Order: sequence, then C-alpha cells, then structure tokens
Amino acid sequence: GDIDVRCYVSTQWFNDRPGDFVWSIPLFHQRDVLVGRLGDSNPVAAEQLPPQAIGTVLGYTYPTLQPLLDQGRLSREDSRSQLLVLQKLQAHRYRHAVSNELSL
Repeated sequence: GDIDVRCYVSTQWFNDRPGDFVWSIPLFHQRDVLVGRLGDSNPVAAEQLPPQAIGTVLGYTYPTLQPLLDQGRLSREDSRSQLLVLQKLQAHRYRHAVSNELSL
C-alpha cells in the first residue's frame, strides 16, 4: 500500500491535499496544449475560439481554460484517457482538445 514514486501527478489535481504525501520539487514539467485537427484551422488562442465543446480528460483540471469553462464559452467533453481524447479529435467528435505534450 505504499508508493515510493508516482509520476505524472500534480499537486494541483488534489482539492484536499492529503498529508500522507511528501512532495518533491518537480523533476520535469509537462505542458498541456490546445490542439486542433490537421488542416482544420490556423493556431489561435483559446480566448478566440467560438463557443464549443473541447476534448478533455475526466478528472483533469485545466487552470488556464477554467475561466472560459466557467463563462460557458467552452464546455468539456470528457474521456477516460488522453489517448481517447486524441482518437475522438481524429474522428471529428470535436474541433479542439487539450493534450499533454508527451501524448501528443
């Protein structure tokens, strides 16, 4: 029941940070990026997108996008994994999705 190392976890993902964890300084930073389908549009800032659903991972938080989600300008379409988010993007379920750089 003990964990020595847990990768791909952020303190930001825990609403109530349990005292059972001892957090090190981050070993590496993995950025989330907003992506679109190949050839669909030119790069734009999230604030410039028209209202739409974007692909997201269930349980993940996106602090940069949260104001747009709160305003109803964007809405989440959650999937169980990052791979499913990208597969749905490729299948034209939505025009934009959030992906971490490693998965992308």
